Amino acid sequence: MSDREHTTACNLPHQRAWYARDRTLLIGFVVSYAALFAVLHVFAYLFGLQREPPCWLACMVPALLTLMTMVLLLFLAIRMVRVWRKHIANRRRLRWLRLMAVAAIVIFLVLPFTRFGFPPYRSYTSGFRRYVKANVDLGSMRAWLSTLDRKWCSDYVYDLTSGATIESWWPETAPWAKAITPLDPHSAMLLLDGDGHPAMAITWLGLFSHWGLVVGSEEMRVPPAGFVKHKEYRLALDSGAYVWHRMK
Repeated sequence: MSDREHTTACNLPHQRAWYARDRTLLIGFVVSYAALFAVLHVFAYLFGLQREPPCWLACMVPALLTLMTMVLLLFLAIRMVRVWRKHIANRRRLRWLRLMAVAAIVIFLVLPFTRFGFPPYRSYTSGFRRYVKANVDLGSMRAWLSTLDRKWCSDYVYDLTSGATIESWWPETAPWAKAITPLDPHSAMLLLDGDGHPAMAITWLGLFSHWGLVVGSEEMRVPPAGFVKHKEYRLALDSGAYVWHRMK
C-alpha cells in the first residue's frame, strides 16, 4: 500500500464520523416519539378500564417525552442547517438530502394521526370494552329490553346530567345499572335496531370525544368498525352489543 493510500485509509473513518451525531440524534428522536405514544396508549387503556393513574404521572411522563422529542428534533435541525453544508460540498446533493430528511421526519410525525396509525382512542375503547364485559350484565339488559313496547323506543332520550340515574328513570334496570351509574353517563336512549327490536344506547361525553355502549337483541347487526368511513370506532362485545368511540 502506497503512502497516499495508507493516509486515505487512515482518514476514511474520521471523514465518515461527522454524521455519527446526527444518527444518534435521529435514533433518539424516533425512540422518544415512539415511547411517547406507547405511554399514551398505556394510559388510555387504563382510563378505559376506569383505573386512572396518578394525575402527576399521567401529565409528567408525556410532558417529559414530548420535551425530549422536541429538543432532539431541534438539535437535529440545527445540525442539518449548520453542519451538513460544511461536509457536503455538492449543493444539489445537500438540498436533496435535507429535503428527504425533512420529508421522512414529517411523515413519521404525522403517521400516528392518519388511518395507518394506531391512535390512543383505540386503546381506550379496548380498555372500556374489557371493563364493560367484566361489570355489565348484558343478559339482564336484554331481558329488560325484550319487555319494552316498541313505541317507547323512538327517539326517547333520558338526560342523566341533572343528577338522575338510570335506575330513577327505569327502576327495573337496577340489577344491571349499578355498574353504569357510578360512571356518570350523560345520556341514555331507547331506540330500535335495524330489525325493529328495542335497543339501548348509553353515552359519555369527554372534552374532545364521546363514547358509549349499545346493547340490543342477540340478532342485532353490529356495524363494522372503521373511524375513517363510519366516523366512529367500534368494538363488538358479543352478538348484538358493542362499544364505540367518536371524535368531536
